[in-house]
This record gives sequence, C-alpha cells and structure tokens, in this order.
Amino acid sequence: MDGNSVEGSYASIWFDIVDTGHAEDESLEKSYNTVFNTVMDNNAQDMYDFWAQWEHGNREELRQTYSRYGIPVTPATFDVSIAETNSPVVAGETVEITAEVGNIGDAPGKKSIALDVGSKTNVDTQTASLASGESEKVTLTYETEENDIGKQEVVVHSANGSASTTINVTEPSTPASFDVTIDDTTSPVIAGNSLDMTVTVTNTGDLQGVKDIKLLVNGSVVTVEEDVTLAGGANTTLTFNYDTSDIDPGKYDVEVRSINDSASTTINVTEPPTPATFNVTVDDTISPVTAGNSLDVTATVTNTGDLQGVQDIEFLFNGSIDTIEKNVTLADGANTTLTFTYDTSDIDPGKYDVEIRSANDSTSTTINVTESPTPAAFDVTVVDTTSPVTTGDALNVTTTVTNTGDLEDIQDIKLLFNGSVVTVEENVTLAGGSHTTFTLTHTTGGVDLGKYEIVVRSANDSASTAINVIDDGPSVADYANENGVVNMDGLRSAIDDWRTDDTSINLLRNVIDHWRTGEPVELIDP
Repeated sequence: MDGNSVEGSYASIWFDIVDTGHAEDESLEKSYNTVFNTVMDNNAQDMYDFWAQWEHGNREELRQTYSRYGIPVTPATFDVSIAETNSPVVAGETVEITAEVGNIGDAPGKKSIALDVGSKTNVDTQTASLASGESEKVTLTYETEENDIGKQEVVVHSANGSASTTINVTEPSTPASFDVTIDDTTSPVIAGNSLDMTVTVTNTGDLQGVKDIKLLVNGSVVTVEEDVTLAGGANTTLTFNYDTSDIDPGKYDVEVRSINDSASTTINVTEPPTPATFNVTVDDTISPVTAGNSLDVTATVTNTGDLQGVQDIEFLFNGSIDTIEKNVTLADGANTTLTFTYDTSDIDPGKYDVEIRSANDSTSTTINVTESPTPAAFDVTVVDTTSPVTTGDALNVTTTVTNTGDLEDIQDIKLLFNGSVVTVEENVTLAGGSHTTFTLTHTTGGVDLGKYEIVVRSANDSASTAINVIDDGPSVADYANENGVVNMDGLRSAIDDWRTDDTSINLLRNVIDHWRTGEPVELIDP
C-alpha cells in the first residue's frame, strides 16, 4: 500500500474517531497533523499502532510514540468548572462549592484549587492530582458570616483557569415563637354556663413549631390545647370552653399561655338569673260607683325577675274570676298597665272585694257600689213678703230654693202674681242637697186694691201665699199727737193696724223709727 492510500485509509479512521467522540484530548488532537505526517513517512505498522493507541485511549503509549518521533507534549493544565452549590445558605452556615477539575495537558500534574468569596480570596484550598485527561470533583467550603448576607460572587480557580457563580446568603431564621392574643370572651357568664374564649395564636418566627397552648383560671391550668402546629408567620384561632359549674359567682383572672407568650383578662361569673316574677299593684278605681255603671280598676304589673316572662293576669270580683288578660309578656324589669272593667248592673249596692292576681302575686281592694242618685228636685219656700203693699210700691217676696235630689241642676224660678208670671230668677244652680235664698220683686202699679195669691214655682215644686194691696192709707202723722211726736199710744195704734192689714209694714217701720228717736213729724192740716 502506497503512502497516499495509507494516508487516506488512516485519515478516514482518524476522522471516524473524531466524529464519534473518541478523541477527548484536545492537545493530542492538535498534534494530529504532525504525528500523522511523521508516522506516514515511516512504515505502515507504526501507522497502525498509532491509530490503535489513539482509538483505545492508551495515552502513555501515545506519549511514547510522540517521544519516539520527537513530537512535543503539553504540560499538565487544570481546567475548572463549577458543578453545584448548596446556595442559598443562612448566614453562619457553610457554603459548599463543588468544582469539576480536569487535566487537559499531556503530562500528569498536581495543582491547588482555591475558592474566593466576594472580596475574600483563597478562603479554602484543595490539592488535585490528575493524570493527563483525568478529572475529579473538588468540594470547597466557606463558613458564611453576617456581613456576607446578600448575593455573593464565588470564584473557583486553578493556576490555569477559573469559573464563577453567584450564591445567596440569607438572614438567619428565627426559631418558632408563639404569640397569643385574647380576641373575645362570653363574659359576663352566668354561673353554671360555659365560658367561651376565642384566642389567636401567631408564629412570629421563621421556622415551623409545635407547642401546647394552655388556659389558666386564677393561676391554675384548666385546659390545654396540645400540639398546635404553625409554619413560620402563620396563625390560627382557638376556642377554649370552661365550665363554671364548680365556681362561685365573682371576678376571675383568666390567662392564655404558650411557652413564649401569655395574654390575660378578667371575666365575671354572675349569679344565676331569677325567673320572671310578675308583681301586681292596684293603681286606681272609680269607686264609689253607682249601681248599673261600669267599674274600672287600673293595675300595674311589673316583672321583678331577671328573665322575660309570659303570664295570664286575672281580675276577681268578690272571689270569682271575672276577666283574664292572657299572655302578658314582660322583659326583665319591665312593667305594663292594665285596666279591668266590671259591669255593676246585676249586683246590689254595697261593698265588694276586687282582686288582681298573677302566677306570683295578688293585690286586692274594696269598692263601693252605691244606689242610683235621685235626680235634682228644686223645692221652693216663701220665707217672707212685704205685704200689705201700697199700690204702686214694689212687692218683695223672699224665697228659699232647696235641691233635694243627688244631682246638680240649673232651673229658672218664677214669681206668679194672680196667676201670671211677673218675675223670673234665671239659671239658679244648685248641687245635690244644697239651697239658696233670694228675693223676687214685683211692682204693684195699676193693680186694684185687695188680696191676691202669689206663687213661687220651680220645675219641680211651688209655694204660695196671700198678699194685700192697699191704698195710700195712713201716714206717720196719723199716729202722732198734736205736737207731731209719736208716743206709746200712737205706736200701739200702728201695730194694731198692721196686724189687721190696715197699714203696711213699711209704715209701721217708719212709726217705730219716729217713736224711738222722738223726732217730730210734720203735721198736715186736714
């Protein structure tokens, strides 16, 4: 086989090796042309041995071949790349950088692999020993500090090359810490009922935690919510229930406690409420009431208990239930006014007991049913008159009017002279049993001399008497002596004439006045 055919044959093999990835050593590949040309000038067996060594990766034999033909060999060259990190890390933790280190030189070697973090150089160093073409992973570490917090560039380098990446150093995580807050309670709570308390528990730390939450009453643990689990920053709401059956009414300190925090408040346990109690009082009646009229009784009903209640309220007359006010509803402390009406048409006048009754209380009073009142009746009496009256003078009639009934009334009182109404006293008003006295006056001018009947009349009654109308008749001078003085004889004569209606009362009064004073009267010649 000539050189060209050998070169073509092994050249084809070479390219097959390169294309299939068998040629892994770049430095050897670069020397291909030199080796090929040199070997090709010798014999085919050397050419075959070269390719066999190349294809099977026998690097040491290749180097011997290189040496035999005087081909130069590159020194150990350590290439680095970063394979992985454990970023992010918390400040204070160790960051680990794993680097892939390979010897791409022709010669074996031993080199230092160093780590830089930020501005800090050579924070860790490892030594790698690699034959030509070999590689291994090297892990470099660095204990981070508080001033490393943030993003940091890390560089892994050998004497021949370097590789970099960015890591993240985070703030240290705070441990789980359970804060507690009391949101609400059902205080005040009635003794014997359950006290309910709503609590919010918040994990203010960065890490998940599991803790017990306790409820204490007056310093003693009464309830435990076990194994409350919260992620960092999370919260939950708990409800504690405490039975107050075994404690006395009063104020108590309650506390909710975690291992990290506590919150407290005061609750009030109250006496059990008194049931609804309806007390009744009679406020008013219209007693006395006239038989036949309605009796009204007003009562107040008050709920003196602590709870709302519904009861029937009974009205009893003389021991028997007459009326029931059903389903009277009152809130605690409230009151209402009720009016009961009783018809007295079917009972006799007299005194009766009335009672108002609830389920809890009763009250009673006595009422008086009276006879029906008699209507007003105006009786009249003629007390006095000025008869005899001289014709033309005024006749005065003194009258007393009495209301003998039970009711007040207003009437006109009339004076009749000789059968005709001559004077009216209008709108005489009298309450039952009362009376009044007044004077009715009538002028007798134009009336014939003589005796007349006068009548005083009301709507219910009348009274009459006789009066005498006389002429001018005697004067005071007729009863005086020759000196114009009325002496005892003249006075007796005037009295006798008055008794026989021969003189008027007015003239008699004048005669008496002159007799008493001794004043002389003017005598008139006949």
